[in-house]
Amino acid sequence: MPSLSVHAGRDVRLTRTMDRLLVEHTAEDQTFEPFSLPRLAHSQLSWMQTLGRRMFYNAGCCLGLSLTLDVAARVWTAPLVPFQRCRKDGVSWAFNPREMADLPPSWRLGGSFQTVDLGTDNEELAALVPPFDGLHVVAVNKSEPQFVATFVRHSVPVFEGEVVHHVTAVPWEQLVYDDWKLMLDHNAQRLQVE
Repeated sequence: MPSLSVHAGRDVRLTRTMDRLLVEHTAEDQTFEPFSLPRLAHSQLSWMQTLGRRMFYNAGCCLGLSLTLDVAARVWTAPLVPFQRCRKDGVSWAFNPREMADLPPSWRLGGSFQTVDLGTDNEELAALVPPFDGLHVVAVNKSEPQFVATFVRHSVPVFEGEVVHHVTAVPWEQLVYDDWKLMLDHNAQRLQVE
């Protein structure tokens, strides 16, 4: 199971309403207004899967990435490769605030991506979700095609100042948009298919 500690002020809180996930600031960071969690581009997910598979086939071990959100632009940004211990069956990492020190001040830790060498049981994979709110992707290395499980860890207020955290499996189609299809559809008039 990945271990992860988050630097105060560089993470977000996710809450769930009836029909959407809301990105909110933490108590330590009130520099942005809440907004709906943006969907991740399919090309970015595929890039992370390819990088994870390459790590597995080249080094025989798994890989973890930190997903970052630009809370000013309200978009996903480039994932970070955190300092980590890579093993055949999984990864462990501790988030180091220095990893974000040189990044724009509006970037926040908004999720994770990791490859594992496990089965495809959602309950088993949900246990690997790091202990911070966000969009979390777990990709199984040895499945063909690669099995990808997507989870959201969100906060539920129970009493004033107290929250309970829930990890919920969410179909990836609800969290990822097909930017490749959008590009092809947008440029269909330029493509003469023979």
